[in-house]
This record gives sequence, structure tokens and C-alpha cells, in this order.
Amino acid sequence: STLLTLITTQVLEIAIAAKDVLVEKESFQKLSRYLHDIEPVLAELKERCFKDLTAANQALQSLKTDLDRAHTLVSDCTDKSKFYLLLHCRSIVKDAQVVTRDIGKDLELLSLAGTELSLDIRDNLLRVKNQFLSAEFQASETKLQILSKLEEGIRDHRTDQGFANDLIVAIAMAVGVPVEPSEINKELSSFKREKELLAERKQMQEQAFMEQVIDLLSKADAAYTSDVLRQRYKEASEHIGITEPVDPLSSFICPLAREVMIDPVTASSNRTYERSEIERWFASGHTSDPFTHMELTDFTLRPNTSLRKAIQEWTDQNYCIRIRRAKHFLQKRDVALAQNALDDLCKLCEESNTNTEWIAAENVIPEIIEVMKLRDKEVQRRALTALRILVHNNFRNRDEVVQVGGLEQVVRCLGKSTLKKLALSVLLELLQGDERSVCEKLCQEKSAVLHLVMLHNENEPTAKPVLEKLCSSNENIVQMASMSYFDPLISSLLEGPEESKLAMARALGNLESLSDQNKLMLGEKGVIGPLLQMMISDKLEAKATALEALRNLSSNSQNQRSMAQAGGFPVLMDNLTSPRLPQTCKEAAAITLKNIAQGNTDASLTDRDGHAVNVKQAVETLIGLMESSSHGLILRAPILLVLHGLAQSKDGELVQEVIKEQQGVAFLVGLLDGAEREVRDSAVFLLRSMSEGAGGDIFDCLYTEKKLEHFVNLIGNCSSADIRADLLMVLASFPSNKQTMETLMEAGAVTTVLAQVKGDSSKVTESALAALERFTEPTNVELQRTLVDSGIHSVLVTILNSGTTTGKARAARALRNFSLTTLDLCHPPTSTGWLCFRPTVPAICKVHTGVCSVKTTFCIVEARAVPGLVALLDEPSSVAAEAAVEAFFTFVSSEETRERGAWFLHEANAILKSLGLLAHGTATAKERTVDLLACLFKLKNMRETYCGRAKLPLVELAQHGSVTVKKKAGKVLAQLSMIQEVSSYF
Repeated sequence: STLLTLITTQVLEIAIAAKDVLVEKESFQKLSRYLHDIEPVLAELKERCFKDLTAANQALQSLKTDLDRAHTLVSDCTDKSKFYLLLHCRSIVKDAQVVTRDIGKDLELLSLAGTELSLDIRDNLLRVKNQFLSAEFQASETKLQILSKLEEGIRDHRTDQGFANDLIVAIAMAVGVPVEPSEINKELSSFKREKELLAERKQMQEQAFMEQVIDLLSKADAAYTSDVLRQRYKEASEHIGITEPVDPLSSFICPLAREVMIDPVTASSNRTYERSEIERWFASGHTSDPFTHMELTDFTLRPNTSLRKAIQEWTDQNYCIRIRRAKHFLQKRDVALAQNALDDLCKLCEESNTNTEWIAAENVIPEIIEVMKLRDKEVQRRALTALRILVHNNFRNRDEVVQVGGLEQVVRCLGKSTLKKLALSVLLELLQGDERSVCEKLCQEKSAVLHLVMLHNENEPTAKPVLEKLCSSNENIVQMASMSYFDPLISSLLEGPEESKLAMARALGNLESLSDQNKLMLGEKGVIGPLLQMMISDKLEAKATALEALRNLSSNSQNQRSMAQAGGFPVLMDNLTSPRLPQTCKEAAAITLKNIAQGNTDASLTDRDGHAVNVKQAVETLIGLMESSSHGLILRAPILLVLHGLAQSKDGELVQEVIKEQQGVAFLVGLLDGAEREVRDSAVFLLRSMSEGAGGDIFDCLYTEKKLEHFVNLIGNCSSADIRADLLMVLASFPSNKQTMETLMEAGAVTTVLAQVKGDSSKVTESALAALERFTEPTNVELQRTLVDSGIHSVLVTILNSGTTTGKARAARALRNFSLTTLDLCHPPTSTGWLCFRPTVPAICKVHTGVCSVKTTFCIVEARAVPGLVALLDEPSSVAAEAAVEAFFTFVSSEETRERGAWFLHEANAILKSLGLLAHGTATAKERTVDLLACLFKLKNMRETYCGRAKLPLVELAQHGSVTVKKKAGKVLAQLSMIQEVSSYF
């Protein structure tokens, strides 16, 4: 049991450690998974008795030994130099595979020790054992390719710097070492220590191989620290003035390539060539020397180290001359010279990575920054290109660029269309590695964030990584948000520390310029939840900040619903009634509540747990708070708007009942006189939302409190069109009985309402027409006459032609009311004149059976209203079409006028257009049209004329219409003697 406990602990330790090995990661992660699978098996074994203790003990001891080997392997791969581990990746993978399979054999021995295991544990043991025994590990293809290239370089005695540069970069990338001289040099130092340990252990063969590797890699630029390279430049340039580059000696030129050699090698003919060229010569089948044409039997190539050294000295000398010359040209501040100098600096860096250090050692970087101030775009483009090369993977050059003011010049280029992408790439290079100091300086550049956000909005992919690096500063995040880049703000609000959340919420509250689309996007990305969470904290600052943010976001309709669904209404109510919150916060809470209530008309309000809000209690609380002397005056307007929103919600009827129970109507009426304009307007909004169900209550309060005349005057004098429209709709809700109408007449309501009808499509005209519709009721002929005398017919006709759909419908219904009265006012014609002369007979109305006029009988035919009414039928799905049919019905509803009225409608094309409503009209329009046809088809000529067109839509209604319409359509079909054809539908 003790041994099993030790092994179980060891297995878990090795499994965890193996998971963190970075070299041959895939192999060690597989080993880690296998080891984790052993643990439950070992735990089961501790609870069982062994039949053969000796065999079990031997199996466990063997397992522990192999686990020790695995532990040593994992430890070595964790502690040793990464370069060393890459060199030994083949043996590491082989050792990992061997030890894994050996552990599998140990598990097999353990299964044979005769343990009394459950079937599940035995199956698991067999499964795990098979995993270990069949394990196959392979070194990564990339590392094997690098090893092959390394061995080739050692075998061929490669000494050229380019080969070494490529190799060391590939090794660094393969083992996860930053491609930066200081990091590579650090890893090489660790690698050299491994070689020294081999020397101490007398492992001469491996030591010799590592010395060859170190010698090859040391030729790479990256093998030297910045200080060493700069010292080399100092030594190489010490006695060089500003001159032209020196031409190469003829011995430096490869006879085959006609170019200066990089890796000179000598053939058996004692002629020297560039390695790649002579190898290509031999590979193509040649067996002779390409220069002497002498046949060769020995194709060995020997590095010409003395010549290579001479070429390197010549190359270094020319590098120094070109660098100094470029610096001199830059100091001239001449555009042409600067362009040439910058081009040559880029070439120098391409020819040798060492030159990035040498250029910096010559203090050329400050000169590059200075020529960017020449404001020549081509100079700036080439300067940016040079800077990008100089700072790539070179942190020391990066710091120097920042210190000498390069960041400011790069940021300025972000605003130039032809340079912005290049400038952005330089910024990205400057922000590599430890970017904190660079970020701090970049944050000081006021226009940096602006340009970066603009580039991001232009879908420039590299702008986002730069912006993300600037997100360590809350100030930057807020600035990004002010330019409509919200991702960092959202992330900070959702996941940041409390300080960041507070700053983000404050920003949302202050961003008054937020578009509705951005508010919607913020809500959809989840900012409402954290803000509501801040609302329930004990910190006053957090509450106040979150309130302002919610107020700002709540003007969006979708956010209003989201806040309601998240339980925002009761949370805000609690804050509204809290004695701790200042009045400004309560005002924000009230405005947000109002928005939530107005945007949640189709669903019940809930708390954060999904339980329904007690609306009755909420309304009572709001009314009590509004009437409170300590809070009411400041909060009265927003609270009224909250009640207004609730009155329009799903619970609107309950809200109105509670307001009436609490004497709220009288209170609201009182606010129309003497209250501040904002409060008065809010009271009007609430009265308007209650008017359909409480019109009589409102009128009674106005009458009782002797405020009716003030109410009417308010309509005429109010400067706000919206408030006038709402007041007119309240008036339109008053009872239509004769006493109420006469009282309103005495208060001057008719004159005031008429003054608001402008014959246009405004909301005020619409509302005034709603009130006029009440005044045109046929039960009050005198009131109608007053309206007629004022010229109302011409106004109504104008509205039929140019008003809104709602306005047209109201105008049509008013005209219908006048037409109903015409039937009673029309009288037969009487002859006039002397008996000795032919008597004069007045003209008879085309519809009515007597003499008509607008003034005497209110006739809408004489008012030329019929063409406008017919035109309304072109909008079959609108309420205006319904009203037009109702007006036409007055022409044929009476037997006295039916025949003349039917013929008049026929000639006006009204009947044919009305038939279109049977298929496309509203439900009401269909019913009214069927009623109209029922009257028309009492006339034989109408039946004969329209039977064919009416039959199919009537049959459709008889089959699919509402209960009432089915019955009426059946009766009309019976009139057409078609009941037999459709009898199955009734």
C-alpha cells in the first residue's frame, strides 16, 4: 500500500511536468495523458489484496524504476538548453518511446500478479497497458529538417554568414526563443555550458560535435550581442573617412558568377570559387575545372578561410563607408540626397543584419527622424521603410527611435493616405516585446488613437493589434469609444477590475453623441448586465455612474426591452426611492424607468429572478413620490413620464385604474395650470395615454375645477405642436353627448379646434380632425351648422387630397356625418315666378331628391367631396378606405335616394373600386363594402352590372370571412340568386 501510494504520487507529478515540456511537446503531452490514465487503476489497486505478493511487489518495483527514468527524462527536457534539446530531439523521442513501452510492460506484469480486480478496473488496466505498449513517438519534421541542415553545414565546413544566419533563426523559431540577439546569445551561452558539462564527464565525441555546432552558429549575426556588434563597428570604422566604397580585388570575384564571393572554397585544382557555383558545376555532370579545364579526380572542396577573411574585411570597410556617407547625405537635409541615403541604408540592412547595429552605432537613427520633418512624402516613405527594418527584432534600436522622437513622426504619417499602412507597420514593430514604455509615449500623442481607430474602421487588419496594445490605459479606451470603437470598452466593463468598470460606465454616461445604432450594439454585446450589477452595489459612486450610463443607453427601444428583461425596472425603482441617492441620480433613474416602461408595451415587467413586478404597488409609489413636497418638484416631470410609459404598457388598464383610484386625474388636471412647462407637458402626455379610457373623468375634473376654458385656451396658445396634438386628442376623447358638446362650445372649443385644422398632413391637423369628428355627430345639427358656416367642407375636401392616411379617414368620417344629416335637411323643389311665365325649378341634387347646397343641407356631393372619397379606395388596406365606404353608404341606405345614389356612385366609379376592398381591404372595410352591396343589389340594374365582378370575392368571404361577414355575404349572394351555388358554405 505504501509503495502504491508513492507510485501514484509520482505518476501524477510526472504527468503534470510532462505536460509543460516545450520541446517535442506533442510526444510529452501524449505521455502525460497516458500517465493520467494510470492513476484511477492504481487507486483501485490500493483497495485490493494480491494473491501473489512477491510477483506484485516485483512488478511495482519495476514500475517505479521506469517511472524514475521517465522523471529524469522529463526533468532533463525542462532544465537543459533548448538548443541542446533540439540537437538531441531524435534520442529524446526514442527515449520517451522506450520508457513509455517499458511502463506498459510493467503494467502487464502487474495484471498477471493475480489481483482481484473489478471487471471495469481490469478492462481499464488492459486498455492503459495497450496504450503504453503501442506508443509511437516521432520528432517533428521541422526539427529533423533543421538537424539535417546543421549536419550538412558541419560536414561541408560551411563558413558563410548567410547560412549561419538562416540556421540560427530557424533553430530559435523551432524551440520558441525570440529572434532577438540578446535572447539568442543567452541561449547560446546556456548551450556552451552544456558542452562544458560534457567535457567534465569525458564525453569527448559529443563534446566535439557540440564544438562544431557552436563554431558554425557563432558566425551568425544573432550570436552577438548589440554591444559586441557596435564595438566591432567602432573598430572597423576607426580610421575611415567619408569616401566612396572601394572596388573589390580581382581575387574576390568568383570566375563563374562574376560576383564577390561569400563562401569561397578551393577545388583540387587550387582554383577558388563560390561554393554554390562550383557545386552546381559539378552537379551538372562536369568533371573538369571550369577555369583551367583540367580533368579532376578529386572533387573535395576546402574552405578558403584566408580569402574569406580578406573579403569580410573589405566588405566591412565598405559597409562603414556607406553608412558614414548616408549619414552625411541625411545631414544635408536635401530631399534628393536623403532619398538616396535612405535607399542605401535599406540595402545595407538587407545585405547584412549586422548593419542594423552598425547604422545605430553611427547615430544615423536621429538623422532619419530629422529628415522625416522635411514633409516630403517620398522621403517619409523611405524613412519609414528604413525604420521598420532597423527596429525589426531589435529592441535597442526600437528604444532609440522612441527616445529621439520617432514616434511623433510615425504617428503623423498615420494621417497620410499614401503612408498610413507603412506607418502602421512601423508602429507594430515598435510595440513588439516589452511595449509598456512605447505605449506610454504613444498615449501622449493626441492624434494616435484617432488615426488608429480610423484605420480600423477602414478594415485595416493591423490596426486592431496596435489598438489592443494601447488598452492598458482607461483613458485610451474611453478615447477609442468616443470614436465609435467600443470593443475594448465592452471587454473592460465585462471583465475588467472595478476601477476599469467604473471608468467605462462613466464614459458611457458621458457619451451623449452615441448613435442609436451604437447604443443597440452595446446592448447586444452585454453591457446592460454589468451596469445593473453596479446599481445594486453599496457604493454610491458606482450607482451614480451606472445610472447615467443606463439613462444614455435606454433611449434605444431594444435596450429598453433588454433592461426590462434583465429586471432593471425594480432595481431602478429601489434607487428612485432611496434616501441615499442625490436628486440628480434620481432624475436619471426616473428617465430610465420612463424609457423602459415606454419600450415594454407588449410584455410584463419582471425582477431579476423573472418574477412579475407588482405594477399596482409601483404606480402607488410613483404617485406618492410625485406628490411628496421634498422630492416631487424635481422628479415630477420624469415620474409623470414613467407613469405615461406604464399607461401604454401591457398593464396599461391596471395603471389607469390605479391612477384614478389615487385621485390622480384631478392631480394631473391641476398641473395644467401654473406648473412648469416641462411638468405640464409631461402631465399632458399622461392624460393623452389615459384619454381613451378616462375621457369622461378628465372632462368632469376640468368642468368641476372650472379649468375647461383654460384647457381650451392652452390648445390655442401652446407653442409645441406635439403638446397641442395631444391636447386635441384628449378633447376628442370627451363624451359626445349634446350637453358636453354645448359646454365645449361655450368654452370656445369649436373655434379653437377649427383654427388648428390647416388642411395639411401635420399631427396637429390629424388630432384636430379627431376632435371635429365628435363635433359633427348628426345628433347635434346646430353644432354641425356652426362648423359648416366656418367653411369646414372645403378644409375636409383638401385633407382628402393631401392629408395623412389617418387624417383622410377622419375627414371622411366627418363628411359621412354631414351626409347623414343631409337626408333630413333636403326638401323637394318648389316652382317660383309669375303664373304668366314658365316657372323656375331649382336644380335637384344628383343624389338627394331635393334641392341641396353645402350651406343649407351640408351636402357632400355639392361640396365636391366625392372624387376625393373615391380616391381613398386606391388605398384598400387603409382605414381611410373604410371611412370612404361608410360615406358612400349614406347615398343608398335610404330608399328615397338609393336609385339616384347608386347611379351617381356608378358614374363616379366608386362601386367598381369598392369591390376591390372585398379581397384586399381591412376586416372592417370588407364588412362595410358587403353592407354597401346589400343596398345596391336591391336594384336590378346594379345586380346586372356588378354581379359578375362581385360573385367570386363574395363567395370567398362566405367561405373564409368572419362569422358576421359570412352571414352578410350569404345574404348578398342570395340577392344575386346564387345561394344554391354556395349553399354548402352556410
